[in-house]
Amino acid sequence: MNLIMISNLALIITSVYLYSLILRYLHKKNNFQKIATGILFGTISVLSMIFAIKTESGVIFDGRSIILGLVGIFGGGIATLIAAIISMIYRIIIGGSGMITGIIVIVTSAFTGYVFCIYFPRIKLKRKYYAIFTFGVLLHIIVLFLFFILLPMKLNEVSDYFWIFYLVVFPVILTIIYYMIVDQKKKFDQARDLELSRER
Repeated sequence: MNLIMISNLALIITSVYLYSLILRYLHKKNNFQKIATGILFGTISVLSMIFAIKTESGVIFDGRSIILGLVGIFGGGIATLIAAIISMIYRIIIGGSGMITGIIVIVTSAFTGYVFCIYFPRIKLKRKYYAIFTFGVLLHIIVLFLFFILLPMKLNEVSDYFWIFYLVVFPVILTIIYYMIVDQKKKFDQARDLELSRER
C-alpha cells in the first residue's frame, strides 16, 4: 500500500512542473490556459486512479481529491469543470461497487476547492498556510465521511494506514504543492514583469 500511495503522490507532484509550463507558454491565451489546466489536472487525476489502491469489490483509494481540490483553487471554473468531467468519465469506465461514491468524491473535491478559492482571499491570517492545511484536512474529512456513509463495509478491505494518508499525509502534501505552485506563479510573474519593463 505504501509504495502505491507514494507513486500516487509522485504523480501529483509532477503536476506542479507541468502546470508551470502551461503558465509559461499559454499566459497570453487565457481561455486556452484554462482548458489546458483542466486537461492536465484531469489527466493526472486519471493516472492517480490507475496507480491506486484497488479492492476486490472495485473500490479505489487514491490522491485524486488533492488534484481536484488544487484545480478548484488555481484553475477557476472552466478548468475545474473539465478536470472533474475527465475524472468522472474514467471512473465510470472503471465501474465497480464504488463508482457512485467515486463520482461524488470527484464532484465534492472539485467544488470544495473552487469554493475555497473564492473565500480564501477574505481569510485574515498572517500565516495562511494554516488555512490551506485546514482546507486539506476538512476536504479529506468530507471524503472519509462519504466513504463511511456510502461504503461502510468496504473500508475493512484496506490497511489501517489508509486513515493516516487521508487525514495527515494528504493535507500536508496538498499544502506543500499549493505553495510550490504559488512559488512557480510568482517566479513567472516576476519574469514577465521584467520582460515587459525591458520592452519599455
